[in-house]
Amino acid sequence: MIGTVATILVGVVAAAHLGFLVMEMFPWKRPAVFDQVHIHFTCPQSENESAAAPIVWNAGLYNGFIAAGLIWAVLAGHGGRNLCLFFLSCAIIAGVFGGHTLAPIIYFLQALPAIIALAAVLWMKP
Repeated sequence: MIGTVATILVGVVAAAHLGFLVMEMFPWKRPAVFDQVHIHFTCPQSENESAAAPIVWNAGLYNGFIAAGLIWAVLAGHGGRNLCLFFLSCAIIAGVFGGHTLAPIIYFLQALPAIIALAAVLWMKP
C-alpha cells in the first residue's frame, strides 16, 4: 500500500503518460502538436512529418509502457511500492532527458510530477 495521496499522485502521472501516448501516436501530425515536438530535419515540412512519424510513435509507445507500469503498481497493492519506485524513476529519467534534448517544458510536464509522486511514495513507510 502506498497511501491515498501517493496513489492519487501516481495516478496523475499515469494519466499524463497516457495523454503523451495519445498525443504522440495519433494526432501528432497536426501543426500545433508537431511544432511542440520540435523535430527539425533538413527536408521540407511534409517530408519531416513522414520521416519523424516512427520516432514519435516509438516515444508514444514508451509513454504507454510507463503508464501501464504505474497502473499495474497502483493495482498491485502491497507489492506495488517497488513497482511505483521503478516506473516513476523511468518517468523522471525520460522527463529529464526529454527536457534536456527536446524542450525544457518537458521538465515540468513529465519529470516534476513524477518527482513529486516519487517523494510521496517514499514518504509512505513500506
